[in-house]
Amino acid sequence: LDRFFADRVGPVLGWDYQHVYPLGGDRYLWLFQDTFIDHSGTVSNLGKARFVHNSAMLHTGSCFTLLHRGSTNKPEPFEPGDGQARVLTKWFWPMGGELVNGQLQVFWAEMVKDAYDPRPPDGLGWHPNRLFLATYDAATMARTSFVPATDSGVNPIYGYAVSSDASFTYLFGNTFEQNMVREGGFWNGPHSATNMYLARVPLGQLAAPPEYRTADGWSPNRNDAVAISSRYYAENPMQPRYLNGQWVAATDVDG
Repeated sequence: LDRFFADRVGPVLGWDYQHVYPLGGDRYLWLFQDTFIDHSGTVSNLGKARFVHNSAMLHTGSCFTLLHRGSTNKPEPFEPGDGQARVLTKWFWPMGGELVNGQLQVFWAEMVKDAYDPRPPDGLGWHPNRLFLATYDAATMARTSFVPATDSGVNPIYGYAVSSDASFTYLFGNTFEQNMVREGGFWNGPHSATNMYLARVPLGQLAAPPEYRTADGWSPNRNDAVAISSRYYAENPMQPRYLNGQWVAATDVDG
């Protein structure tokens, strides 16, 4: 996989923030944020490729199939969100998700462009604005619903990462803040995205009202939540998974 994604992948020249969702058997869905696409096979420069804010790749065995809307000449994002997305103004980026009874449910962050672009090292000129929950048929990848998440807030985003044990589905929370000017600038750290929070819903019920991890238990009030992990200075983009009875998360050294 490292070698595969290191090079051009069919019509795709570049992408970032991959999320992988098992679909059962040897099938997986990969969702990416910003993606640079060239179906002609003639472009070698990202600046000359077509750009979409998200894309999907269906992974079956050793076969990968790119999924997006629009056409080969004018690709559009795989997930258009609420139909009001606009390139570089408002768009949707994938968060956590899970397969539930043959349906893949994925949280999507609505991102909005700020009126200014920060100077380095103050981050990027956009931020998350609202959280949505989408449902897809795992066999066809057809979208069956796209609605505001039950907790659609973004401070933090509960659903930044999703994983389940035998009893609950856990929604890990992170602000995913991109624009550090909104928090006083880079040097005014550590920043909010270094904190990871936790909520849970009954197993597989991603649309249920969450309960939030507090200092000594669980509460139905998100204002009672406290961070379960605070690490690094600018961000802590951990993606916890429950594997073989153990919680696991990997991050870059120093975040």
